[in-house]
Amino acid sequence: MGSWAAATWRLGGCSGRGGLRGVPRRRGSSRPGGGDRAATLSDLLQSSVGGEEPDAAAARRERRSPREGTVLLFPGQGSQLVGMGRGLLQYPGVRDMYRLAEKVLGYDLLSLCLEGPQDELDRTRHCQPAVFVASLAAVEKLNHQRPEVRERRGEDGGGARPGPVVGRPGPGPGGPRVAVGRGAVPGAPRGSRLMCGLGSVSVQVVASCVAAAGYSVGEFAALVFAGAMGFAEALYAVKVRAEAMQKASEAVPSGMLSVIGRREANYKFACLEARKHCESLGIENPVCEISNYLFPDSRVIAGHLQALEFLQENARKYYFTRTKMLPVSGAFHTRLMEPAVEPLAEVLNSIEIEKPLVCVYSNVDGKKYMHSKHIRKLLVKQVVSPVLWEQTMHAVYERQQGTEFPYTYEVGPGKQLGAVLKKCNLKAWKQYNHVDALEDEEAAKT
Repeated sequence: MGSWAAATWRLGGCSGRGGLRGVPRRRGSSRPGGGDRAATLSDLLQSSVGGEEPDAAAARRERRSPREGTVLLFPGQGSQLVGMGRGLLQYPGVRDMYRLAEKVLGYDLLSLCLEGPQDELDRTRHCQPAVFVASLAAVEKLNHQRPEVRERRGEDGGGARPGPVVGRPGPGPGGPRVAVGRGAVPGAPRGSRLMCGLGSVSVQVVASCVAAAGYSVGEFAALVFAGAMGFAEALYAVKVRAEAMQKASEAVPSGMLSVIGRREANYKFACLEARKHCESLGIENPVCEISNYLFPDSRVIAGHLQALEFLQENARKYYFTRTKMLPVSGAFHTRLMEPAVEPLAEVLNSIEIEKPLVCVYSNVDGKKYMHSKHIRKLLVKQVVSPVLWEQTMHAVYERQQGTEFPYTYEVGPGKQLGAVLKKCNLKAWKQYNHVDALEDEEAAKT
Protein backbone atom coordinates (compact mmCIF):
# COMPACT_ATOMS: atom_id res chain seq x y z
CA MET A 1 0.00 0.00 0.00
CA GLY A 2 1.38 3.37 -0.97
CA SER A 3 1.63 6.25 1.44
CA TRP A 4 1.29 9.97 1.22
CA ALA A 5 4.73 10.39 2.73
CA ALA A 6 6.39 8.09 0.24
CA ALA A 7 4.64 8.98 -2.97
CA THR A 8 1.58 11.10 -3.31
CA TRP A 9 2.54 14.30 -1.50
CA ARG A 10 5.20 15.07 -4.10
CA LEU A 11 4.34 16.40 -7.50
CA GLY A 12 7.25 14.35 -8.73
CA GLY A 13 5.60 11.21 -7.38
CA CYS A 14 2.40 12.05 -9.20
CA SER A 15 3.91 12.93 -12.52
CA GLY A 16 6.48 10.20 -12.68
CA ARG A 17 9.12 12.82 -13.37
CA GLY A 18 11.33 11.90 -10.47
CA GLY A 19 10.91 15.03 -8.37
CA LEU A 20 10.24 18.72 -8.76
CA ARG A 21 13.58 19.56 -10.29
CA GLY A 22 13.10 16.87 -12.90
CA VAL A 23 9.92 18.31 -14.36
CA PRO A 24 10.66 19.03 -18.02
CA ARG A 25 9.76 22.38 -19.46
CA ARG A 26 6.87 22.68 -21.86
CA ARG A 27 6.82 24.90 -24.85
CA GLY A 28 4.49 27.89 -24.69
CA SER A 29 1.11 27.80 -26.35
CA SER A 30 0.48 30.01 -29.31
CA ARG A 31 -3.19 29.27 -29.86
CA PRO A 32 -5.60 32.07 -30.71
CA GLY A 33 -6.29 34.39 -27.81
CA GLY A 34 -3.33 33.01 -25.92
CA GLY A 35 0.37 33.59 -26.29
CA ASP A 36 3.44 32.03 -24.78
CA ARG A 37 3.07 30.97 -21.18
CA ALA A 38 4.33 33.56 -18.70
CA ALA A 39 6.15 30.87 -16.75
CA THR A 40 6.32 27.12 -16.93
CA LEU A 41 5.46 25.01 -13.93
CA SER A 42 9.03 23.77 -14.03
CA ASP A 43 10.25 27.34 -13.49
CA LEU A 44 7.76 27.79 -10.70
CA LEU A 45 8.65 24.62 -8.87
CA GLN A 46 12.36 25.15 -9.29
CA SER A 47 12.00 28.58 -7.71
CA SER A 48 10.20 27.04 -4.75
CA VAL A 49 13.35 25.11 -3.76
CA GLY A 50 15.61 28.10 -4.34
CA GLY A 51 19.33 27.52 -4.46
CA GLU A 52 19.39 24.21 -2.62
CA GLU A 53 21.44 21.38 -3.97
CA PRO A 54 19.27 18.68 -5.60
CA ASP A 55 20.04 16.11 -2.89
CA ALA A 56 19.29 18.59 -0.12
CA ALA A 57 16.05 19.65 -1.75
CA ALA A 58 14.98 16.04 -2.18
CA ALA A 59 15.76 15.27 1.44
CA ARG A 60 13.80 18.30 2.59
CA ARG A 61 10.79 17.22 0.53
CA GLU A 62 10.96 13.71 1.96
CA ARG A 63 10.64 15.19 5.46
CA ARG A 64 7.56 17.19 4.52
CA SER A 65 4.39 16.12 6.28
CA PRO A 66 1.39 14.95 4.22
CA ARG A 67 -0.65 17.39 6.32
CA GLU A 68 1.07 20.21 4.46
CA GLY A 69 -0.46 19.06 1.18
CA THR A 70 -3.90 19.71 -0.25
CA VAL A 71 -6.41 17.73 -2.28
CA LEU A 72 -8.96 19.52 -4.46
CA LEU A 73 -12.35 17.97 -5.25
CA PHE A 74 -14.45 19.39 -8.08
CA PRO A 75 -18.24 18.79 -7.98
CA GLY A 76 -20.44 17.69 -10.85
CA GLN A 77 -23.92 18.15 -12.25
CA GLY A 78 -26.60 18.45 -9.61
CA SER A 79 -24.67 20.84 -7.35
CA GLN A 80 -25.83 23.95 -9.24
CA LEU A 81 -27.89 26.63 -7.49
CA VAL A 82 -29.18 30.01 -8.61
CA GLY A 83 -26.84 32.58 -7.08
CA MET A 84 -23.67 30.54 -7.44
CA GLY A 85 -20.74 32.68 -8.45
CA ARG A 86 -21.97 35.72 -6.56
CA GLY A 87 -19.38 35.27 -3.83
CA LEU A 88 -16.57 34.84 -6.36
CA LEU A 89 -16.83 37.96 -8.50
CA GLN A 90 -14.62 40.08 -6.24
CA TYR A 91 -11.61 37.86 -6.85
CA PRO A 92 -9.12 38.67 -9.64
CA GLY A 93 -9.77 36.97 -12.93
CA VAL A 94 -13.23 35.60 -12.11
CA ARG A 95 -15.20 38.16 -14.13
CA ASP A 96 -12.81 37.52 -17.02
CA MET A 97 -13.59 33.82 -16.76
CA TYR A 98 -17.30 34.52 -17.14
CA ARG A 99 -16.71 36.97 -20.01
CA LEU A 100 -14.73 34.35 -21.90
CA ALA A 101 -17.36 31.73 -21.06
CA GLU A 102 -20.01 33.91 -22.68
CA LYS A 103 -17.96 34.00 -25.87
CA VAL A 104 -17.40 30.25 -25.88
CA LEU A 105 -20.96 29.26 -24.98
CA GLY A 106 -22.86 31.93 -26.90
CA TYR A 107 -25.00 32.99 -23.93
CA ASP A 108 -24.59 34.95 -20.69
CA LEU A 109 -23.63 32.21 -18.24
CA LEU A 110 -23.08 34.61 -15.35
CA SER A 111 -26.58 36.06 -15.57
CA LEU A 112 -28.06 32.58 -15.74
CA CYS A 113 -26.09 31.54 -12.64
CA LEU A 114 -26.99 34.66 -10.67
CA GLU A 115 -30.59 35.15 -11.72
CA GLY A 116 -31.81 31.79 -13.01
CA PRO A 117 -34.49 30.61 -13.41
CA GLN A 118 -33.54 27.37 -11.64
CA ASP A 119 -35.27 25.11 -14.17
CA GLU A 120 -33.23 26.66 -16.97
CA LEU A 121 -30.01 26.37 -14.97
CA ASP A 122 -30.85 22.71 -14.26
CA ARG A 123 -30.87 21.82 -17.95
CA THR A 124 -27.90 19.62 -18.74
CA ARG A 125 -26.65 21.91 -21.51
CA HIS A 126 -26.48 24.79 -19.01
CA CYS A 127 -25.61 23.27 -15.66
CA GLN A 128 -22.49 21.42 -16.78
CA PRO A 129 -20.71 24.56 -18.06
CA ALA A 130 -22.04 26.48 -15.06
CA VAL A 131 -20.57 24.09 -12.51
CA PHE A 132 -17.31 23.87 -14.48
CA VAL A 133 -16.73 27.63 -14.45
CA ALA A 134 -17.92 28.15 -10.86
CA SER A 135 -15.57 25.45 -9.62
CA LEU A 136 -12.49 26.96 -11.23
CA ALA A 137 -13.55 30.39 -10.01
CA ALA A 138 -13.76 28.93 -6.49
CA VAL A 139 -10.09 27.95 -6.77
CA GLU A 140 -9.34 31.64 -7.15
CA LYS A 141 -11.27 32.31 -3.95
CA LEU A 142 -9.32 29.61 -2.13
CA ASN A 143 -6.13 31.20 -3.36
CA HIS A 144 -7.05 34.46 -1.64
CA GLN A 145 -8.26 33.00 1.65
CA ARG A 146 -4.85 31.93 2.89
CA PRO A 147 -4.89 33.85 6.24
CA GLU A 148 -8.34 32.55 7.18
CA VAL A 149 -7.44 29.02 6.14
CA ARG A 150 -4.31 29.00 8.27
CA GLU A 151 -6.01 30.53 11.31
CA ARG A 152 -9.01 28.21 11.16
CA ARG A 153 -6.84 25.14 10.76
CA GLY A 154 -4.66 26.26 13.63
CA GLU A 155 -7.70 26.55 15.88
CA ASP A 156 -9.62 23.48 14.77
CA GLY A 157 -6.92 21.12 13.56
CA GLY A 158 -6.10 19.95 17.07
CA GLY A 159 -2.34 20.09 16.63
CA ALA A 160 0.60 22.47 16.73
CA ARG A 161 1.42 21.98 13.07
CA PRO A 162 0.26 24.95 10.97
CA GLY A 163 -2.27 24.55 8.20
CA PRO A 164 -1.37 24.43 4.51
CA VAL A 165 0.09 27.49 2.88
CA VAL A 166 -2.56 28.04 0.24
CA GLY A 167 -1.85 30.85 -2.15
CA ARG A 168 0.52 32.88 -0.01
CA PRO A 169 1.85 35.75 -2.12
CA GLY A 170 5.53 36.08 -2.80
CA PRO A 171 7.69 39.18 -2.35
CA GLY A 172 6.27 42.52 -3.38
CA PRO A 173 2.74 43.94 -3.45
CA GLY A 174 0.37 41.03 -3.79
CA GLY A 175 3.16 38.65 -4.71
CA PRO A 176 4.03 37.21 -8.10
CA ARG A 177 1.46 35.19 -9.98
CA VAL A 178 2.28 32.51 -12.50
CA ALA A 179 0.43 30.55 -15.11
CA VAL A 180 -0.42 26.93 -14.56
CA GLY A 181 -2.65 26.57 -17.57
CA ARG A 182 -2.61 28.08 -21.01
CA GLY A 183 -4.13 31.10 -22.69
CA ALA A 184 -4.53 34.71 -21.66
CA VAL A 185 -7.58 36.84 -21.09
CA PRO A 186 -8.13 39.67 -23.58
CA GLY A 187 -7.45 42.93 -21.83
CA ALA A 188 -5.50 41.41 -18.95
CA PRO A 189 -2.18 43.07 -18.04
CA ARG A 190 0.77 41.69 -19.94
CA GLY A 191 2.40 38.86 -18.02
CA SER A 192 -0.70 38.34 -15.88
CA ARG A 193 -2.01 34.85 -16.49
CA LEU A 194 -5.12 33.26 -15.19
CA MET A 195 -5.26 29.96 -13.33
CA CYS A 196 -5.39 27.10 -15.80
CA GLY A 197 -5.96 29.56 -18.57
CA LEU A 198 -8.08 31.95 -16.53
CA GLY A 199 -7.20 32.26 -12.84
CA SER A 200 -3.99 33.16 -11.07
CA VAL A 201 -2.39 30.54 -8.87
CA SER A 202 0.49 31.21 -6.53
CA VAL A 203 3.59 29.13 -5.95
CA GLN A 204 2.23 27.49 -2.83
CA VAL A 205 -1.11 26.42 -4.30
CA VAL A 206 0.67 24.43 -6.98
CA ALA A 207 3.45 23.14 -4.76
CA SER A 208 1.10 22.02 -1.99
CA CYS A 209 -1.54 20.33 -4.15
CA VAL A 210 -0.95 16.59 -4.15
CA ALA A 211 -4.05 15.38 -5.99
CA ALA A 212 -7.27 16.44 -7.67
CA ALA A 213 -10.43 14.62 -8.64
CA GLY A 214 -13.67 15.72 -10.24
CA TYR A 215 -17.09 14.13 -10.17
CA SER A 216 -18.33 13.49 -13.72
CA VAL A 217 -18.10 16.86 -15.50
CA GLY A 218 -15.99 18.05 -12.56
CA GLU A 219 -13.19 15.95 -13.99
CA PHE A 220 -12.75 18.55 -16.74
CA ALA A 221 -12.24 21.27 -14.13
CA ALA A 222 -9.73 19.10 -12.29
CA LEU A 223 -7.76 18.59 -15.51
CA VAL A 224 -7.78 22.31 -16.25
CA PHE A 225 -6.53 23.02 -12.74
CA ALA A 226 -3.77 20.46 -13.28
CA GLY A 227 -2.62 22.18 -16.48
CA ALA A 228 -3.65 19.35 -18.80
CA MET A 229 -6.18 21.44 -20.72
CA GLY A 230 -6.71 25.12 -21.42
CA PHE A 231 -9.77 26.80 -19.89
CA ALA A 232 -11.50 27.87 -23.10
CA GLU A 233 -10.86 24.59 -24.89
CA ALA A 234 -12.04 22.51 -21.96
CA LEU A 235 -15.15 24.68 -21.62
CA TYR A 236 -15.93 24.13 -25.29
CA ALA A 237 -15.55 20.38 -24.77
CA VAL A 238 -17.91 20.60 -21.79
CA LYS A 239 -20.38 22.52 -23.96
CA VAL A 240 -20.33 19.81 -26.64
CA ARG A 241 -20.57 17.08 -24.00
CA ALA A 242 -23.52 18.72 -22.23
CA GLU A 243 -25.48 19.36 -25.40
CA ALA A 244 -24.88 15.82 -26.69
CA MET A 245 -25.87 14.27 -23.36
CA GLN A 246 -29.06 16.32 -23.21
CA LYS A 247 -29.96 15.30 -26.75
CA ALA A 248 -29.33 11.64 -25.90
CA SER A 249 -31.44 11.85 -22.76
CA GLU A 250 -34.35 13.33 -24.68
CA ALA A 251 -34.39 10.37 -27.08
CA VAL A 252 -35.39 7.81 -24.42
CA PRO A 253 -37.53 8.28 -21.28
CA SER A 254 -34.89 7.57 -18.67
CA GLY A 255 -33.54 8.79 -15.38
CA MET A 256 -31.40 8.10 -12.32
CA LEU A 257 -32.38 6.63 -8.95
CA SER A 258 -30.34 7.21 -5.79
CA VAL A 259 -30.37 4.11 -3.61
CA ILE A 260 -29.17 3.40 -0.09
CA GLY A 261 -29.27 -0.27 0.74
CA ARG A 262 -28.58 -2.65 3.56
CA ARG A 263 -25.50 -4.86 3.49
CA GLU A 264 -27.58 -7.65 2.00
CA ALA A 265 -28.56 -5.55 -1.02
CA ASN A 266 -27.57 -7.01 -4.37
CA TYR A 267 -27.76 -4.06 -6.75
CA LYS A 268 -26.77 -5.95 -9.88
CA PHE A 269 -29.39 -8.64 -9.31
CA ALA A 270 -32.03 -5.97 -8.74
CA CYS A 271 -31.02 -4.32 -12.02
CA LEU A 272 -31.24 -7.65 -13.80
CA GLU A 273 -34.79 -8.22 -12.60
CA ALA A 274 -35.73 -4.66 -13.50
CA ARG A 275 -34.49 -5.25 -17.05
CA LYS A 276 -36.55 -8.45 -17.25
CA HIS A 277 -39.57 -6.45 -16.13
CA CYS A 278 -38.97 -3.96 -18.94
CA GLU A 279 -38.70 -6.79 -21.45
CA SER A 280 -42.09 -8.06 -20.27
CA LEU A 281 -43.44 -4.62 -21.13
CA GLY A 282 -42.11 -4.91 -24.67
CA ILE A 283 -39.05 -2.70 -24.23
CA GLU A 284 -36.18 -3.91 -26.38
CA ASN A 285 -32.64 -3.86 -24.98
CA PRO A 286 -33.68 -2.20 -21.72
CA VAL A 287 -31.06 -0.40 -19.65
CA CYS A 288 -30.86 -0.57 -15.87
CA GLU A 289 -27.41 -0.52 -14.31
CA ILE A 290 -25.29 1.05 -11.61
CA SER A 291 -24.09 4.43 -12.87
CA ASN A 292 -22.45 5.83 -9.72
CA TYR A 293 -20.66 4.23 -6.79
CA LEU A 294 -20.90 6.89 -4.09
CA PHE A 295 -19.99 5.34 -0.76
CA PRO A 296 -20.50 1.99 0.99
CA ASP A 297 -24.15 0.93 0.67
CA SER A 298 -25.00 3.80 -1.65
CA ARG A 299 -25.38 3.58 -5.40
CA VAL A 300 -27.07 5.47 -8.20
CA ILE A 301 -28.93 3.26 -10.65
CA ALA A 302 -29.78 4.62 -14.09
CA GLY A 303 -31.83 3.41 -17.01
CA HIS A 304 -35.32 3.30 -18.47
CA LEU A 305 -37.92 4.97 -16.28
CA GLN A 306 -39.99 1.77 -16.17
CA ALA A 307 -37.03 -0.08 -14.65
CA LEU A 308 -36.48 2.58 -12.00
CA GLU A 309 -40.16 2.60 -11.11
CA PHE A 310 -40.00 -1.20 -10.71
CA LEU A 311 -37.09 -0.86 -8.29
CA GLN A 312 -38.90 1.73 -6.22
CA GLU A 313 -42.01 -0.45 -6.00
CA ASN A 314 -39.93 -3.48 -4.95
CA ALA A 315 -37.41 -1.68 -2.74
CA ARG A 316 -38.01 -3.90 0.30
CA LYS A 317 -37.48 -7.06 -1.75
CA TYR A 318 -34.01 -5.89 -2.72
CA TYR A 319 -33.11 -4.55 0.76
CA PHE A 320 -33.16 -0.92 -0.34
CA THR A 321 -33.74 1.30 2.69
CA ARG A 322 -34.19 4.51 0.70
CA THR A 323 -34.73 5.39 -2.94
CA LYS A 324 -35.04 8.80 -4.54
CA MET A 325 -35.34 9.90 -8.15
CA LEU A 326 -32.69 12.46 -9.04
CA PRO A 327 -33.66 15.71 -10.80
CA VAL A 328 -31.84 14.86 -14.04
CA SER A 329 -33.18 14.33 -17.52
CA GLY A 330 -31.48 11.09 -18.50
CA ALA A 331 -29.57 7.93 -17.62
CA PHE A 332 -26.09 9.42 -17.49
CA HIS A 333 -23.06 7.14 -17.40
CA THR A 334 -24.91 4.28 -19.10
CA ARG A 335 -25.02 3.05 -22.71
CA LEU A 336 -28.06 5.27 -23.29
CA MET A 337 -25.48 8.05 -23.58
CA GLU A 338 -23.73 6.40 -26.54
CA PRO A 339 -24.95 9.09 -28.98
CA ALA A 340 -22.82 11.58 -27.01
CA VAL A 341 -19.60 9.58 -27.42
CA GLU A 342 -18.69 10.56 -30.96
CA PRO A 343 -19.24 14.34 -30.60
CA LEU A 344 -17.12 14.42 -27.44
CA ALA A 345 -14.39 12.27 -29.00
CA GLU A 346 -14.20 14.58 -32.00
CA VAL A 347 -13.79 17.73 -29.91
CA LEU A 348 -11.22 16.13 -27.61
CA ASN A 349 -9.19 15.04 -30.61
CA SER A 350 -9.20 18.61 -31.89
CA ILE A 351 -7.82 20.31 -28.78
CA GLU A 352 -4.43 20.26 -27.11
CA ILE A 353 -4.17 18.02 -24.07
CA GLU A 354 -1.02 17.47 -22.06
CA LYS A 355 0.05 15.29 -19.18
CA PRO A 356 -1.30 16.69 -15.88
CA LEU A 357 1.20 18.44 -13.66
CA VAL A 358 -0.73 17.31 -10.58
CA CYS A 359 -2.24 13.87 -9.95
CA VAL A 360 -5.76 13.70 -11.38
CA TYR A 361 -7.81 10.57 -10.80
CA SER A 362 -10.19 9.18 -13.42
CA ASN A 363 -13.83 8.37 -12.69
CA VAL A 364 -13.61 5.35 -14.97
CA ASP A 365 -11.07 3.27 -13.04
CA GLY A 366 -10.11 5.36 -10.00
CA LYS A 367 -6.50 5.60 -11.22
CA LYS A 368 -4.27 8.51 -12.14
CA TYR A 369 -4.24 9.89 -15.65
CA MET A 370 -0.91 9.10 -17.24
CA HIS A 371 -0.75 10.99 -20.56
CA SER A 372 -2.82 12.86 -23.13
CA LYS A 373 -4.07 9.79 -25.02
CA HIS A 374 -5.13 8.29 -21.73
CA ILE A 375 -7.12 11.43 -20.92
CA ARG A 376 -8.87 11.51 -24.29
CA LYS A 377 -9.78 7.83 -24.08
CA LEU A 378 -11.16 7.87 -20.55
CA LEU A 379 -13.04 11.17 -20.77
CA VAL A 380 -14.99 9.67 -23.66
CA LYS A 381 -15.44 6.33 -21.92
CA GLN A 382 -16.65 8.11 -18.78
CA VAL A 383 -19.86 9.22 -20.54
CA VAL A 384 -21.06 5.61 -20.82
CA SER A 385 -19.30 4.14 -17.77
CA PRO A 386 -20.19 4.22 -14.07
CA VAL A 387 -18.53 6.86 -11.92
CA LEU A 388 -16.30 4.98 -9.47
CA TRP A 389 -16.22 7.76 -6.90
CA GLU A 390 -16.00 5.54 -3.83
CA GLN A 391 -13.07 3.69 -5.37
CA THR A 392 -11.46 6.99 -6.34
CA MET A 393 -11.67 8.30 -2.78
CA HIS A 394 -9.97 5.16 -1.51
CA ALA A 395 -7.19 5.64 -4.08
CA VAL A 396 -6.70 9.33 -3.31
CA TYR A 397 -6.51 8.83 0.46
CA GLU A 398 -4.61 5.54 0.51
CA ARG A 399 -1.79 5.79 3.04
CA GLN A 400 0.18 3.79 5.56
CA GLN A 401 -1.35 3.44 8.99
CA GLY A 402 -0.51 6.43 11.16
CA THR A 403 0.21 8.74 8.21
CA GLU A 404 -1.56 12.09 8.42
CA PHE A 405 -4.21 13.01 5.88
CA PRO A 406 -3.85 16.06 3.62
CA TYR A 407 -6.22 18.99 3.74
CA THR A 408 -9.11 18.59 1.34
CA TYR A 409 -11.04 21.42 -0.32
CA GLU A 410 -14.25 21.00 -2.26
CA VAL A 411 -14.16 23.89 -4.70
CA GLY A 412 -17.47 24.90 -6.21
CA PRO A 413 -21.19 24.84 -5.50
CA GLY A 414 -22.61 22.43 -2.94
CA LYS A 415 -21.09 20.18 -0.30
CA GLN A 416 -22.11 16.81 -1.73
CA LEU A 417 -18.58 15.54 -2.20
CA GLY A 418 -17.75 16.40 1.40
CA ALA A 419 -20.76 14.41 2.60
CA VAL A 420 -19.65 11.46 0.47
CA LEU A 421 -16.07 11.72 1.74
CA LYS A 422 -17.36 11.54 5.31
CA LYS A 423 -19.02 8.22 4.47
CA CYS A 424 -15.97 6.89 2.63
CA ASN A 425 -13.22 8.02 4.99
CA LEU A 426 -14.08 9.79 8.24
CA LYS A 427 -10.46 10.54 9.12
CA ALA A 428 -9.83 12.20 5.76
CA TRP A 429 -13.08 14.15 6.09
CA LYS A 430 -11.87 15.73 9.35
CA GLN A 431 -9.45 17.76 7.22
CA TYR A 432 -12.19 18.78 4.76
CA ASN A 433 -13.30 22.32 4.01
CA HIS A 434 -15.70 23.77 1.46
CA VAL A 435 -14.95 26.78 -0.73
CA ASP A 436 -18.41 28.19 -1.33
CA ALA A 437 -19.40 29.64 -4.69
CA LEU A 438 -22.70 31.07 -3.49
CA GLU A 439 -21.57 33.96 -1.31
CA ASP A 440 -18.45 35.29 0.33
CA GLU A 441 -18.14 34.32 3.97
CA GLU A 442 -16.59 37.63 5.01
CA ALA A 443 -19.31 39.61 3.26
CA ALA A 444 -21.96 37.46 4.92
CA LYS A 445 -20.59 38.34 8.37
CA THR A 446 -20.98 42.07 7.84
